[in-house]
This record gives sequence, C-alpha cells and structure tokens, in this order.
Amino acid sequence: MKKSILLLTTLLALLLSFLFFLNQEESLDEGRPTSISNRVFSHENLVLVEEFEIIGRITKIYRSSGSIWVVDAATNQISQFLDGFKPGNVLSRSGGAPWENSSIWYFEKVEDGHYILDRPKKMIKKYNLNDSLEYYFKAKDYIDNCSRLADENFLFTRENGNDFQFVTTDIKTSEVNNVQSIKEMIFATYKKFPDRNRSFVFEGNYSRNRAGQSIYYFYKFGYLLLFDSVGNIKHGLRTIDNFELPDPVSRQLGPGIQEESVEPDIFVNSSACMDENNIYILSNIIKSAYKNGKVIDVYSINEGKYLYSFLVPNLKNGEEPTEIAKEDDNKISVLYEDMTISTYEIK
Repeated sequence: MKKSILLLTTLLALLLSFLFFLNQEESLDEGRPTSISNRVFSHENLVLVEEFEIIGRITKIYRSSGSIWVVDAATNQISQFLDGFKPGNVLSRSGGAPWENSSIWYFEKVEDGHYILDRPKKMIKKYNLNDSLEYYFKAKDYIDNCSRLADENFLFTRENGNDFQFVTTDIKTSEVNNVQSIKEMIFATYKKFPDRNRSFVFEGNYSRNRAGQSIYYFYKFGYLLLFDSVGNIKHGLRTIDNFELPDPVSRQLGPGIQEESVEPDIFVNSSACMDENNIYILSNIIKSAYKNGKVIDVYSINEGKYLYSFLVPNLKNGEEPTEIAKEDDNKISVLYEDMTISTYEIK
C-alpha cells in the first residue's frame, strides 16, 4: 500500500512538473508577457535592403530624409548614415556645459538644425546646421521624454497633485500652451487610477511623424495616445495584447530604504514609430510561435484602431530587435541587441 501511494505521489509530481514546463515554455525568457488576443498577421514580406553592425552603445535610431541617425550613449554623439550606410555627419559633444550633452534621450533633425533632450540637465536644446547651440529650455522638473509638435512646441509629461498630465510648452518662450489630463480617460478604460507612483505606472515614450502628430506609448500596459499638432489627445486606444494597467507598489528593502515600482513590472511595448498613415508598435510579447522574431502591430492614425501585425526576424545569431524607425516610405529600420542595424523594405 505504501509503495502504491509513493508511486502515485511520484507520478503526480512528474505530471505537475511537466505542466509547469509547458507553461514556462510559453514565456521563454526574461518573464516577458505571453497573453495575446485576435492578432491578424498580414502576408507582407520584409526584404532585407541593408545591414551593418555599429561599434558603440546605440540606444536610439531615427530615420529622416532617407538617412538613419543613431544615438551612441557611450560617446553622447549622434551619427548619420546615408544610403548604403555611408557615414555622414557626427553631431553633439559630451560634457557638462550647456552646449554639450550628458545623456541624449530625444533627437530630431529639422531643415535648419536639430533638437536634443539632455535628460540629466533637464534641457531641450536647439542647434543650428553647424551644430552650434542656438538656445535651450531648462525645465523645473525632470523631463523623462519629449516630442516636438509644431514650431517650438514640445510635449512632455508631469504629475500634478493626484493627476497625470501631458503639457505642451513653447521652449523658446517657456509658455505653456496646452494641458491634457488622462485621469478620466484611464479611469473610464480601466476602472481605476493609481493613487501614487504615477510616473512609474505611466512610464513610456513618444514617436512623431512629419505632419507633427505624436504618439505616447506606455511601456507597462497595452495603451497608447495619439496627439494632434497642438497637443490635443485625438485618440486613446488599447493595444491588441490588451495588457491591464499595473498597480503601484512599495517595497521595504531595509531600514529607511524603500523601493517604488509597479506590479506586474513587465515591459509590454518596446519601441514605436509612425508614418503619415500608421503607427507601428514593436511588441515585447514572446511566444513559442514567435521565437524567431518579434511582432510589430500596426494601427491606423485616422481611425485610431488596430489593423494587422507582422513579424520582424531575429538575426541568425538569435539577437532580437530592440528599436524601430520609419518615415513615409516603405522602409523600416531595426536596431538589434548586438548593435546591428537592418533596413527592410515592406513588400
């Protein structure tokens, strides 16, 4: 009898272990999310046009007028690559002076120069075509990320009391031209709104198209906002993976040491870009069916709804996509974990 019970217990343990393995297989690694619903995969093919590896620590890539611009966090410089990945201009100097940069978190090339967000200095800076500083805006509070709308108007976030807002500011005059609260919109969608740690819950980033429209995509849950050229929220929509709003949490790490975070603390959306018609979100969803690539979900700007998805392949060595960039043509550039940049034509 004891042998039968022992055998039954052993079989039950093996069964539970097997079921646990199957569940873990869906996650693959890094605790990334696996939930998915109703994705429609297009028959579009990605044809590799150009590919090369950069030596450095590339954190951001941008496409502008056919060129690829890359931000190197190791040197605080921005390098231009022309067609065929031929080297072009190199912008920015690293340092502590106002005209130098400590850490670049936003770059935009314009006809008469370029803009940079230097996060540690809390400065948005305008440079001319000679890479000389024309002027800068110094914020009172920390600027996590930003996006230019039209003219000198920039969009960035702030916590205000128990609210979370998107503020449009003219960086040349420091005049606030628009304030958009998301409290009612978030509460209507998720039936709750965080009572603290809102900057952690609503952490995210922007992307912009040539028309001056911007999106803000949230890192930790499946939602994005589309802004018009004056900073009004045009659409708020849930992404296809439908991840719920996380909850703020505080953890006591030791005497007088407290960590602020969110639960679940998962990056849902990795990167995004826009063209004149669509929004492209690089999803951090990992499933066994996608083990050879990552998913890009496409949304309509005008209709504010999900359209379709397609896969971006991993490199042959298994390195995954981390950043995407696009203009109004049919090309999309992808930064991989090993600093390889690949440009694909969307057929």
